[in-house]
Amino acid sequence: MQKDNLKDVEPVEDGEEFYEEEDGEEYDYAEEQCESDVTASTQSNYPYFDAKSKMFFMGQKIKASERFLEATVPAFVTMQITGLSLSVDNSSTSKHIVSLHYEGVSQVIARLIPNRVETVQVDITIPATAAPQTFRLLLDGENVQDVDVVTMIYSEEPAEEENEYEEMDEKDYNEYILGKQEACTGCETNPTCSGCPNQKSCQKPQNTLKETEIVIKPKPNTKEPKDEKKNDPIDQFFASQSRAKAQEHKMDRSTNKTQIDYKDVINGTGKTAMPNKTIRVKLILRENNEKGKILEEVKDQQVFKFKIGRGDVSEGLERVVLGMREGGDREATGPKKELIGDGEGKAWVKIQCVSVE
Repeated sequence: MQKDNLKDVEPVEDGEEFYEEEDGEEYDYAEEQCESDVTASTQSNYPYFDAKSKMFFMGQKIKASERFLEATVPAFVTMQITGLSLSVDNSSTSKHIVSLHYEGVSQVIARLIPNRVETVQVDITIPATAAPQTFRLLLDGENVQDVDVVTMIYSEEPAEEENEYEEMDEKDYNEYILGKQEACTGCETNPTCSGCPNQKSCQKPQNTLKETEIVIKPKPNTKEPKDEKKNDPIDQFFASQSRAKAQEHKMDRSTNKTQIDYKDVINGTGKTAMPNKTIRVKLILRENNEKGKILEEVKDQQVFKFKIGRGDVSEGLERVVLGMREGGDREATGPKKELIGDGEGKAWVKIQCVSVE
């Protein structure tokens, strides 16, 4: 059983010191506690801390041997699940289905497929509450591998109590001040006085507060607004993967409709090839296998340019390049009729993605 507990960080009371001297250097106890809590719960695969927004990115893992990840979110802490991806070892060929179980509701949030859809971006937020809350991520599928989970954590400070003076109008304020005054001395000699400091029969001097105009100013908002979305490298990476995943559903590459097998030799790091994108590639096409007769070759300074989905090349070749990233290499084997568009027998192709526009 895998369980990650993110412990509460005790708030610092007014008057307490954040730093103390240790061996002649300032020592931050709050920072040490935060770092130790996060490190004890999990090791981050994507360490990223935004000092400006006070948000912390951390990586967790759904282990294939246990098939679920359970975590407890402390009070007044918001957790946002931003991405899921397969681990490097993708020997499995089956779907990895990840579902979220939270407050009695179960929902599938990702379907990962090795060598096809290996990374997706999600936007699942578990909002902060006054009490700790627990959620689970379950992994389903045959011969599954580990799945990495990227989460974003940030603290929601409890609302400060309003000052009792700030919401008073002039009348309430005057009555409040009069109520704080001591009972008048005339109560002992005046038989009509009931002892109340507001009793008019005591002939006490009138309250002079009415002669002065009281202006109740609204409390200034000292809290900085939080940005809804941060343009950070992790979000940009998962955004491109999410768009590629959405477009892949428009062009089915399932095994029951194609006999093409392919694998990534080098994973690219640039833009992703998607439908309606113009792609420039270098390729070598051979008969049967990688040692067969060369049927077509584009190399050196030459590039082959085509637009995905326009019919410039065969549907089989479009299936092969779909999802590639700039700088990546991919090899595929399949019938000539699918890869080239006609012919008998098999063909082998190696493609290098040069650019995507």
